[in-house]
Amino acid sequence: MPVVPDAAGSAIAEAEEIVRLAAVREDARARRTARKAQAARRRQEERDRNAAGQRERRRAEEERLRAEADRARAALLERAADLRAASGGSVPDCFAAVPDPRGRRGRRHSLPSVLTLVLMAVLRGRTTLAGITAWIAHAGQDLLAAAGARTGGDGRRQAPCGKTVTRLPGLIGAQALAGAVACYLAAGQVPEPPACPLAGPVLQPHLACDGKEVRGAVRPDGTSLFLLSAAASGIVIAEREIPAKTNEIPEIGPMLLELNTRFPLAGWVLTADALHTQRALATLICENLGARYVFAVKGNQAGLYDALQALTWAGARRHATGDKGHGRRETRSHLVSFAPNHKGMPGPACGGSSVWSGTFA
Repeated sequence: MPVVPDAAGSAIAEAEEIVRLAAVREDARARRTARKAQAARRRQEERDRNAAGQRERRRAEEERLRAEADRARAALLERAADLRAASGGSVPDCFAAVPDPRGRRGRRHSLPSVLTLVLMAVLRGRTTLAGITAWIAHAGQDLLAAAGARTGGDGRRQAPCGKTVTRLPGLIGAQALAGAVACYLAAGQVPEPPACPLAGPVLQPHLACDGKEVRGAVRPDGTSLFLLSAAASGIVIAEREIPAKTNEIPEIGPMLLELNTRFPLAGWVLTADALHTQRALATLICENLGARYVFAVKGNQAGLYDALQALTWAGARRHATGDKGHGRRETRSHLVSFAPNHKGMPGPACGGSSVWSGTFA
């Protein structure tokens, strides 16, 4: 049957349209592929730039940390040198009197060197055992040498292992460590009282006793930790932990008596706040220690407070001081007057002294 011309033309046109649409789709697919490849190249280039920037920043940070570590190491060594010059010894000498709780067998690192490294780590802001052990493990040869670390067979200083660092402080005990260090500091820093008889009025060596809560320290039962300390010339030379179910009053006497066995307090002037204005403590200071005292008088000694208030203060000598701190301003007026003998006054008359000082804020 003959083909109709119009039907043949329609078939050809339809075939051409199909081919054209296929070409359009292929071209669109190629353009999409090209755009995706270009976007992928741009993303890769961006990742490469970011990685290069991160490497540069990491390198700069490492250089900064290395420089900071070098400065910190130099500061620590300088501080150790200052302590050596001031005390006539070295940093490990501070811990020489601390009793070593370990047996002699298997002891590789000396106790003073381990404690010195712990002190260095704390001075650099490492306050956790993990931070302290990590700092010691990466300490340089100069710091290990300053701490007196042992020398290995290759001639290099060796740092103690983490188990040694974490075990020793718990075995020593805080009181033994504090007592040994305080004794060392007191021997090299605290002045001696002047010899008697005195030609005239002179400043007497002063020992300040006070109790403070240790910030951030909590006992296993959840109570806060309080320490009673005795300081001379800004150096703590004795301290004692206050048990949870008592206060400072029954602890200050034993602390002073123990301190007196290794550091005689005869000729010293002891100060404490109004809590310690007690007859028993005044008697102990004067008769057992051969020292003098200056106590604050407040309402806990009502009879003595009333007796002092009843004195004639109009002609008393007055000295005023100003202070600013702890969010407040304070003006203290010191009035000095002769104090008559009174049964409410704590302790006996110390060496015939009859001058009392009242402080009013």
